[in-house]
Amino acid sequence: MKSRIFLLLNCLIILTISVSKAQTNFWEKIGIDASSKANALYITGQGAIYVGSGGTTNGGAMFLSNDDGDNWSKPYDDANNPGVSSIQVINSITILIGTGSGISGVIKRTTNGGTDWISVYNFGISEVVTSLVSSS
Repeated sequence: MKSRIFLLLNCLIILTISVSKAQTNFWEKIGIDASSKANALYITGQGAIYVGSGGTTNGGAMFLSNDDGDNWSKPYDDANNPGVSSIQVINSITILIGTGSGISGVIKRTTNGGTDWISVYNFGISEVVTSLVSSS
């Protein structure tokens, strides 16, 4: 459990999940590799890892791994919106994300696992959605 937490914190810092090879004493990159920072992290009780990334210039994305970071998919990728700054997973198909990087903030929702996203709420200029909480 401690190594999993360490790996996830590492992901937040450098957006690269890494594994140490003790016998050679170096780090090997595995999983996602992107040119922007990680802004959000959400881990489900079922072991899924969601990472939100992006910034003001390169758009936002959300990555998903269901196998401890060995393989990643990108259920959300929008070059026209700022980075994903918060994630709230309701279930495996209903997900909310908050975007914003000082340009504008938007809350988006998918009800089909990330195939389609709709804007639920648009905030004004210079807003960032820093957290999302659901009651379900």
